[in-house]
Amino acid sequence: APYWQAILAREPRHVAANFSLGSWLYERGRGTAAEPLLKEAARHEAHRRPALLRLAQWYDDSGREQETADIFHQILATGDDLEVQNKLAWLYLTAHDERLRDVPQAVKIAREICQASEQQQPFYLETLSHALEQQGDTQAALAAARRAHALAKERGGAQDRLLRENMRTRM
Repeated sequence: APYWQAILAREPRHVAANFSLGSWLYERGRGTAAEPLLKEAARHEAHRRPALLRLAQWYDDSGREQETADIFHQILATGDDLEVQNKLAWLYLTAHDERLRDVPQAVKIAREICQASEQQQPFYLETLSHALEQQGDTQAALAAARRAHALAKERGGAQDRLLRENMRTRM
């Protein structure tokens, strides 16, 4: 941290220093201090997506759902991003703020990203499964959950094991 702080003392808009120090602070639970640094880093193309994702994570962790959604929309305004679309669909399904909850939009997004990924991403299928379940389409939700479970089992790995466990409790 002292290295990045020294750089920022000389050059406050140094992109890499803002991003690195902001990330370092965020990872140590100091999101409030990280926020202005990450916002500065996000102003520059090379660090925009990672800085915005870090900010969205901070906002989400802080219960700032509207700001989280705003960041996702900001990223998506620059082009398709299946990971961010998945995060947005999940937010629409799980938001505590009723004004943000939008099951039909979550279903639409989840279907689109599953189609774009050729039904090969377990986490996208899990989102689709949850969305369909909330919409009341239990059969389609179960089919998506089974597909996600099978893909996760096939691939292994820590994240896929976590998904597989989560899916097993729902099936």
